[in-house]
Amino acid sequence: MNAIPWSQHPFSPLSFKVGLCAWRITMLPACANYINVRPSLIVATPEDDDETLRAAAPFLKSLPIMVGFHEPPFSRSVRGLVEKKLAALGRQRIDVLTMWIDLTVDLKGGGMLQAMRALRDEGLIGEIGLAHGDAREIEWIAQRTGARLLVLPYSLGDQTARFRAIDTAHEYGMACLAVGSINEVTKPIPHDTASLRFALAEHSRALPLLSEPLPDDITALNAEQVEDAWRSYRETHAEPAPLARSTPPETAG
Repeated sequence: MNAIPWSQHPFSPLSFKVGLCAWRITMLPACANYINVRPSLIVATPEDDDETLRAAAPFLKSLPIMVGFHEPPFSRSVRGLVEKKLAALGRQRIDVLTMWIDLTVDLKGGGMLQAMRALRDEGLIGEIGLAHGDAREIEWIAQRTGARLLVLPYSLGDQTARFRAIDTAHEYGMACLAVGSINEVTKPIPHDTASLRFALAEHSRALPLLSEPLPDDITALNAEQVEDAWRSYRETHAEPAPLARSTPPETAG
């Protein structure tokens, strides 16, 4: 057994519970028994194809699942994509559908969100999620969209989102899922011991996505150690400039 006890808690404002981390769907079926006693959100990133979903489907049971996809050229293709994912999973509903965004300029009133809302209204998806590798973009998204899950880079090596983005997301009633650095937003948290200890300690701030079982002897950092890591990060990383009042970072002067 792991030194750190497994427990579940509400993933507010979402309707399901999670553990100390989310699990990448690629862990199934190989780690099905391990996940069965450590239940949490299962995550399919845009890199996970339909064959991966089909292989995992018999082992998902009632676990909540998030399915991610890269922003397509046309909003009309979203429905077909979701229908394919549902068929691969053998499910009637995806708990969270998350779009990895290229540009946020037209996001607020754009066709992509409208297409996702229509699927939610029909009951094919439970909630809408959005993902981006830039903490400033995530802050803008939190302030101007109705998403309920934000996927963002947050790790021991990249704590930029703690300056404002995560607090803004929580203020607007959004849950946060933590992935790798800005250049690895589709990848899970690094699996070295220091990164894992930090991620587990910060699971309430941003639930970390992992792709491997936890080491047997892992423990989370304590609160003082987390704050020490934050102070050290701020010594070498300046707080990002505030966003312009009405434009996303790509167009801000």
